[in-house]
Amino acid sequence: MFFAFAQTIFVNETFDAPTPPLNSTTPPTGWSNIAISGVLSWGFGFPSAPASSASFDIDGNNMAFFDDEALGPLGTNNTAELKTPIFNNQFANITLLSFDYFFREVPITLDSFNV
Repeated sequence: MFFAFAQTIFVNETFDAPTPPLNSTTPPTGWSNIAISGVLSWGFGFPSAPASSASFDIDGNNMAFFDDEALGPLGTNNTAELKTPIFNNQFANITLLSFDYFFREVPITLDSFNV
């Protein structure tokens, strides 16, 4: 006898859609985007890289990004929160979170990235 189990996808977002507009701070429908401390929240689109750094491109597509370097050396203690729409995975045996990320730490500061 052969058993197959279907997958349930609770949230699937690539942030690659043309909506929201390129380099917007408006998240996709159902998502929340909050600047907890500081003045920056997440951006959506394709971030530009400073002339002194490598490209922030992961795969050539739009993405969700948080660039506190845009505030310069005075932009400290910036914390941004990006939340998915609420979903119920109570009866799922396994919930898998998968994402690509690029974290560029500035050597003279105490940067961190948490999921």
